[in-house]
Amino acid sequence: MNTLEAKEKLKQLVDRSTGIRVYFVDEEGEIKDSALSSAELTDCKREFCASLEQKYIDNESFTAPLLSEHDDRKHALYQFDFDDQPAGFSVLDDAIELARSGDADTFQVIDNQLSTIKAVILILENEYGVSAGFYQHVYSVSLLNADRGMLNLTAHETRIIKLDQDVLKISPNFVFMKLGDDYLIENVKALESQLNFKKAIHEKAWRCTEQLHEMDLIDDLEKFAGKIAEETGFARKFVKVFSESAVIESGVTNEQLIEYAKNKDYYSEALAYNEAGDRFKLDTAKKCRAFLELLDDDLLTSNLTGRDYIARNKDRI
Repeated sequence: MNTLEAKEKLKQLVDRSTGIRVYFVDEEGEIKDSALSSAELTDCKREFCASLEQKYIDNESFTAPLLSEHDDRKHALYQFDFDDQPAGFSVLDDAIELARSGDADTFQVIDNQLSTIKAVILILENEYGVSAGFYQHVYSVSLLNADRGMLNLTAHETRIIKLDQDVLKISPNFVFMKLGDDYLIENVKALESQLNFKKAIHEKAWRCTEQLHEMDLIDDLEKFAGKIAEETGFARKFVKVFSESAVIESGVTNEQLIEYAKNKDYYSEALAYNEAGDRFKLDTAKKCRAFLELLDDDLLTSNLTGRDYIARNKDRI
């Protein structure tokens, strides 16, 4: 699915939406119906759809790259393309099925507290039923506990009174959504840290490291492998580069790659080689990063000015 297709699917989702339903995931992983009525959720549905329009549908900067190609761009929904799925995906799948069947139990509030809610599931519906699901992680800042803090106040008719019930704030932001058979990630950091996706990233990065070793391009992979094991951002970047490298796809030989690097001032200063000059020597973090830039073909030369640029965020045309 390319960006235009993703945008069109989102547009159809919003244009055809007739309602929204809210489900909670408790600390036991059980999915419960909020039992909020359609009338109570009218504003929620309107504002949530408006947010999708503002962030993605009407945004010319919106893109839908693969998650393995994650970079620092904004206004993106990343298409999940890893083999191992976070547990949260199955939770959303189950919530969608419960929304279709109507078999979910109602969430029971105990002692006016909402602290057992660990995630919120939003389900958009159209005239035919469920059309998409959205998974939200409940952060501590989203939940105002009545019994925490020196004094929590609220309004009651014409008076100010002490808050005696928890308050949960639900925003239009989400970690990921399911649209058709596709999972689209809005908050990559939350996916990694809150839904434990770090493990899958590091496992795939390790498999890519083994393939890199077989290419006989690096003199010693110890430093490079160490960064992958210790830094999730570096591991994710490596997976992205290695999986989609135009350099590797084009069949550039080791000799050609090394010769190119030696003849470019940017790489000749950032990289080093073994004594024979036939392998890269990656013994520092800086050299490891420069090697990734080389594999990702980040150094681009302008046909207009002849100047070299580092372009880390780019889409093929």
